[in-house]
Amino acid sequence: MSFLETPVFPESISMNSAGGPEYEVSIVAVESGFEQRNLEQDEPLHWYDVEHGIKEESDLWTLVEYFHAVKGPLHEFRFKDYADFNTATPPMQSGVVARDDMNMNPSVGDGSDTTFQLQKQYAKGALTTTREIKKPVSGTILVEVNGVLMTEGGGADYTIDYATGIVTFAVAPVNLVTVKWGGEFSTPCRFETKRLDTNWVSFNAGQQSVLLREVRVA
Repeated sequence: MSFLETPVFPESISMNSAGGPEYEVSIVAVESGFEQRNLEQDEPLHWYDVEHGIKEESDLWTLVEYFHAVKGPLHEFRFKDYADFNTATPPMQSGVVARDDMNMNPSVGDGSDTTFQLQKQYAKGALTTTREIKKPVSGTILVEVNGVLMTEGGGADYTIDYATGIVTFAVAPVNLVTVKWGGEFSTPCRFETKRLDTNWVSFNAGQQSVLLREVRVA
């Protein structure tokens, strides 16, 4: 298996697909009625049902072609989650990203580290969940250090590995200055099913599911 950076999953289908994050939590109920709950993974995995995105016969054929291209669940690919695809709040189509939307990891410089991981924070009150962003979208990323917009590219302030979400600075940010970013990203996914049942009547009636699941990538 391998991750295919292109082609991305058809956005005409993903725009109307349903899905979202799932946390792996084990729940054990005891005789007293109390529960013991344990978080098995710090970050969620996302699930999507792309059947909801099949609106036209052409959409169904597009899905069939893509299923063949990635050989069902063999290869992983980029998926655009229209409910959560950028660093804006809220991250909808009209959301405007800013270069200081999110902290990187680490969030401040130390004068020696040059590599930083893109990540996204989800905060509510005193609670914050952090998600590593491994598949940023080329041409959408903004980076700032200590409030100053940086430039990307060879010989510039930094480069980005768009396959891993790692930012490498030409010069290490100095001690305690903030390192932030904004931009768009994809969710790495694969097909959950080995077999695609293509019945236009059933798809049109919303009676069939085609599931995608997020995958962990290095």
